[in-house]
Amino acid sequence: MAIQYHTIRLGAVRVKEQHKLPAQQFYALKFPETAQDLIKSLVAQRERRYNEPVSIPIASLNAALRAIIPGLIYIDKIWEEFWLYSRGEIPINKLLVILSHWLDTEFPDQNPNRRKNGITVEQRQAVMELLSNNLQWESVTLKMESWKTFPNGTANINENSNSFILLPDIIATELSKPDLKFKFDDKTIQFYRCSPMTRPGAELISWPPESDNKKVKSYYSIVLRLTVKTVPFQPYPQLQCDMITRRWCSLEKTGLLSGGQASSVYIRTQVKWGEEINPYGYTEYFQVAPMVWKGEAKWANNLAKLLYPIISRSDTPDKITPDKILANPVKYLNITDSPNICITYKDGMKTKHEVGKGFPPNNYRQLMEQIALFFKDKWELINYHRLNSTIKPKKSDRLYEFNLPKPDGISWTMDISKIEEYEKEAKRLREAIRNCIGKELTIEIWYIHESTLDALIKAVCYCLGLTTSTENTYNFPDIDLTVTIRPQPIGKLAERLPLSTETEQKPTSEQREDAIKTRMGEIAQAIKDMPPITGKVGVLVELYDENHWKHKWIDPKAAIRLGFAQEKIDRLSQFIAPKHEKVKHEYEKRAKEKGRELNKKERKEINDLQNELVQKAISSVLDILRSLGVQIAPPRIVIPSVTLPDPITYVALWLVSRTGKTSAHGKQQLIPCMVKMRSDSQTIEATFNGLSKWLPYDEALVKLNKLGKSITGDNKQKSSEIKRFIRRMLQSKELRGKDTLLLCDAQNIRRYWKWLQDSEISPEGLVFGAESPQLIPNLRVVRVREDEETPNWYALHDTDKQKVKLFDDLVDLETLATSTSGLFYTESNDRIFLSIGEKHPTMSNISHYSSKSKEPQKNWTHPQIVELTVACIQPGDKPEHWAIVTHQLRQMALQYKSPLSRPIVLHLAAQMADYVLMVDEESSEEET
Repeated sequence: MAIQYHTIRLGAVRVKEQHKLPAQQFYALKFPETAQDLIKSLVAQRERRYNEPVSIPIASLNAALRAIIPGLIYIDKIWEEFWLYSRGEIPINKLLVILSHWLDTEFPDQNPNRRKNGITVEQRQAVMELLSNNLQWESVTLKMESWKTFPNGTANINENSNSFILLPDIIATELSKPDLKFKFDDKTIQFYRCSPMTRPGAELISWPPESDNKKVKSYYSIVLRLTVKTVPFQPYPQLQCDMITRRWCSLEKTGLLSGGQASSVYIRTQVKWGEEINPYGYTEYFQVAPMVWKGEAKWANNLAKLLYPIISRSDTPDKITPDKILANPVKYLNITDSPNICITYKDGMKTKHEVGKGFPPNNYRQLMEQIALFFKDKWELINYHRLNSTIKPKKSDRLYEFNLPKPDGISWTMDISKIEEYEKEAKRLREAIRNCIGKELTIEIWYIHESTLDALIKAVCYCLGLTTSTENTYNFPDIDLTVTIRPQPIGKLAERLPLSTETEQKPTSEQREDAIKTRMGEIAQAIKDMPPITGKVGVLVELYDENHWKHKWIDPKAAIRLGFAQEKIDRLSQFIAPKHEKVKHEYEKRAKEKGRELNKKERKEINDLQNELVQKAISSVLDILRSLGVQIAPPRIVIPSVTLPDPITYVALWLVSRTGKTSAHGKQQLIPCMVKMRSDSQTIEATFNGLSKWLPYDEALVKLNKLGKSITGDNKQKSSEIKRFIRRMLQSKELRGKDTLLLCDAQNIRRYWKWLQDSEISPEGLVFGAESPQLIPNLRVVRVREDEETPNWYALHDTDKQKVKLFDDLVDLETLATSTSGLFYTESNDRIFLSIGEKHPTMSNISHYSSKSKEPQKNWTHPQIVELTVACIQPGDKPEHWAIVTHQLRQMALQYKSPLSRPIVLHLAAQMADYVLMVDEESSEEET
């Protein structure tokens, strides 16, 4: 059947062609420089840092202003030309009240921290006198009607930067007007503004919250995130609108995550100061106050203290404490009134939230179409079109794809119709192991629980087409391959690192490094006591999940990985952290205490986790094989009726970048790496700064931590050294003069190689310094961009229609695709392509009308867009051919049919960072 979904619509809008946005009139206010200087002197006195640079603790002030004064449209940095923007003049005396309270809070007479000095009333009054004499609103005009372009044709939003920085906030203010109500399925929702904590742009939060409709409700809000984006060679900017779920803690006695991980607390309040602070009647802001666990729940900044007198209701200000809010979160949600104090739920918190993450396409389309309808006179949605649907090569030309059928959960069986395909794919995998690894492969399983060991043994056997037996060695004489499975209890190696568990005694970088080296030594001794092994070795390691540890720094994961990879041990590792045993133990303990059997819900959750373990175990086996360099077939890509160079060398550039905060020894690390594959070979090789040659991928991984040379110096020196590495590798004998496709990740390296930035990238050639663009013979370059820098999307049927509720009207719109994949283009830009992979297998039952409100407990995932910028190609090349090649490289992985988020060679390059001495970064609290 022919594909009927040839159009995707982005979650982004652009100004209509031939239309200009009108200039915007604002009142703006500067933060006086004299006051800044005086406040910095108070900071230096408070911190006892008299001869060091200091910064003003402005974040709490800005947040308080947002929360208290709805009339403010935007708050910039205090050192910029203007600090505050409003449609009308907010009375200075109202601002001074907040400023005075801020000074009292940040600079008290006696600081509660004994290591800090107090500040006198007279000193604070001196600041207030400066502010009261110098704060003055000015009328300003922000021009948005036009923008220029950079020499490469990309929209230049830097020239009138304030105009475009304010744009998301201006749009957010429009979309949150009190009389504007949106439809979410059949429900009516209202949006309120919110300042994102770290990202640029603006956010909107739906309020009152939605719930899962159970007797004991779990609450969540819909969040719209607005950002201005540019696209290379595109002469206009676009406004991206992403949609995420924000789940609120909804049960009594909520527990924060340990280890100092902050949970964001969103606060909305109404101040009875009259129309003066809100002359246009805008809705209030939600403002963020982080809450952390440090032996007890504490506020992580002073915002809550600043707002206490306002949010306190009938309580006295000092009675609204983190402990009180956690004890009864729903009370403080205060759904039908104001103020609202809402704690963001994060995975791992107790008690578990019953609402899943994400939204189905139907919900997203409904909101985006309403936004477009509201702005229909000025803005329009952006469509991309499927690149010729006949480009997909025949199955016989896609030998690089690996499609191992799934077993049906813990039975490890499958439908009889899949057995032939399964046996074929298992045989191909055995042959690939022999071709890529050699005659001998040992898979060690270091386990905590017998049930996990059992699942991993069965997973190895399943992947290789074996019948599980008591034997640990399997011979395949037809291809001269021996596979050995070697179980080993992990014991104390899985326990916490020998570091303090007290929040107030956070270990130094030297202590962390010593603890990691101690665990590495323990692993070396454990290996020494085991029989020797010949051939390649991959290690599957069961660990406790990250929420098991009180603090991140005691998690042994990084130490174990490095311990197995150290010299003379040379083992690559893959981790698995199943939850079935932990959940089973907790439920059985609870049932025993109450003198009952497990209930239906508990049994189902345990069974679901056991079935999930089957899929995790298989994925872990395939992941370790991929790390060992197993490629199912040479990555030779065929495009019908097109002659590509043969062979093509695929090269990925990746910068291992660890800040002093996230590295184990507290020092910044910058190590540029490259991974190389060829279209006529299954060999995978890698190199890095500090290594003078290419090595097999698995060997490069185990040598990276010891031999990798980190680049140091200021940013200019770092940039110069990184670019020198890139030039040297491109001119090496392995690549010089050979048909090569270089793949780079925009977010990863553009800071140091500015040519990869939207404003600098050029189809005319590479630039490493001040020279003109240089087209290197036989080299093609494709830049990859993903994650939050690419928009959401939905696919539309060519002809069919369906009814959709837009505001109060039922409208005929194109039928929504439940799934689509492929490569998409826009006629206005022949160098930009959007790569979309197959939907996740768990989304197989999605329909045109699936809705979060009908199935709130479900986790909804949607394939993300991977933006491909075909920058440099050779004369006679067509950009779409190299986009197709890059798109197909996402399909080449030893895993299920879901594609990689990056092309395989770039995926492997990114994984090299796991083998550099570091501690795990904190997981993001954002939800999708």
